[in-house]
Amino acid sequence: MRFDERAAVYDRHAHPQAEVVRLFVDGLPRADRPLDALELGAGTGRLTRELLARGYRVRATDASPAMIDAGRALAPDAEWGELDAWSPPPACCDRLFSANVLQWCPDPVATLSRHRAALRPGGRLSHAIFIEPTLAELREVAGGVIPLLPRSADDWTDAARRAGLRVMRADRAVLRRTYPDSLALLRELHGTGAVSAKNILGAGRLRAALREYDRAFAVPGGVVATWAALFLDAEPA
Repeated sequence: MRFDERAAVYDRHAHPQAEVVRLFVDGLPRADRPLDALELGAGTGRLTRELLARGYRVRATDASPAMIDAGRALAPDAEWGELDAWSPPPACCDRLFSANVLQWCPDPVATLSRHRAALRPGGRLSHAIFIEPTLAELREVAGGVIPLLPRSADDWTDAARRAGLRVMRADRAVLRRTYPDSLALLRELHGTGAVSAKNILGAGRLRAALREYDRAFAVPGGVVATWAALFLDAEPA
């Protein structure tokens, strides 16, 4: 993945991600008392700023130093640091948050188990996760372009229960965005860094796949792409 390379331009291209954050925070409560929040995969700080506005004391983290620099500039009131989103330290926070990160997780049960362990007594976690059928159209015609195989909402709620969590919220949102053509969609993905570092398909196959996309998924004004998210709130069972 190329997130570190795209930190300076990420926000110009991350339109579905921004909409997911907007919908996600609508369901998040304000901090009714001083609460230490750990944010994983904070990136450029879009969710970070929302958490600060809701009264949380935020430790914002990311695996990308360039993203941390960008996020710190936009959300200087948070504490920023580098951290592996799959392995936060135990008993380090009252609330744990992430948006648009866990879809890259290789082992949901193990990761959510460690997230549960990161919570102090009375803690709660909240994640916004891209799920099926995100980018189903692109994966149908050009699966090698993006190394993303999103899981279903049921996969995630089952993983949470297996990780020893009680699911409090499992809302879903589906966004259907229109792009001028499939190349515009691909450029948006490149702009966020959510693509393979190499063209796995090869130039000829990629061009053919994009032509097929433009034919198969045409709508008035261009082509359609589906994005779907799960808003998951849980606490230790």
